Amino acid sequence: MLARMKLIEKPVEDEAHIFTGNIEPQFPGGKWVYEAKELKIGYDGRALLELSLRIRRGQKIAVIGDNGIGKSTFLKTVAGLIPPIKGTSQLGSLSLIHISEPTRQAEISYAVFCLKKKKNTEKKSEPS
Repeated sequence: MLARMKLIEKPVEDEAHIFTGNIEPQFPGGKWVYEAKELKIGYDGRALLELSLRIRRGQKIAVIGDNGIGKSTFLKTVAGLIPPIKGTSQLGSLSLIHISEPTRQAEISYAVFCLKKKKNTEKKSEPS
């Protein structure tokens, strides 16, 4: 059977880099970096789920669940890209409802810039 299989070439390794460093906030927050109270998330007024949670500075979390359960919707709500249907969502000391679109875009752009800058700095310092 193996004799009849077509031989394929070994894939070429790319130079992709997985960021493993620390992300330092522009303005350190308080004890809680994210808080949600009776937060209903979803689209077009249809709630996918309701949750209340607090994330402490330095705490590591994972967002897991079945397809369609609302993981991406939750993250978009945390980022302020979509509004919550009901409840409160607070990132650090900022209520996400009160952040203007230009400010939100500037904050996200700054975070991406810092990640890219840190990644490029790490690449240069790695031994060849």
